[in-house]
Amino acid sequence: MDMELDRIARDAARLLHDGSETTVQAAIAAARSAAGGGTLPPPSRGRVRRHLAAMQQQSMGADEFRRVRYSVLKAVEECMAGLHWAVEDLELRLAGRAAEGVVWRTGLGHCLGLGNGQGNDGDKRSTRR
Repeated sequence: MDMELDRIARDAARLLHDGSETTVQAAIAAARSAAGGGTLPPPSRGRVRRHLAAMQQQSMGADEFRRVRYSVLKAVEECMAGLHWAVEDLELRLAGRAAEGVVWRTGLGHCLGLGNGQGNDGDKRSTRR
């Protein structure tokens, strides 16, 4: 069972890596379908991401992989700085894996803006990009 799940996760990662699918969820569904569906539960997104990271590292090389990861984190920082400058009384936090420096080139990113009630309506707003 575990080897079959790993094979589906690897196939899903390959679909993401070659651009055939754009989201982890769609890649898992396509890989499961290609494997005949079956009764196995789908592999976790984390398992697919680990395979994808290994494939990206192998195709780019370790140094380029680190450079790309750094550039994504730098873009996130610049985006957050721009929002902080543009929106009065907005407090931003980077959360989840991204806060640990783990970024992926798939899926949605989350930005949570917290207003303090001065200069805006004070509502909490969560934006997905």
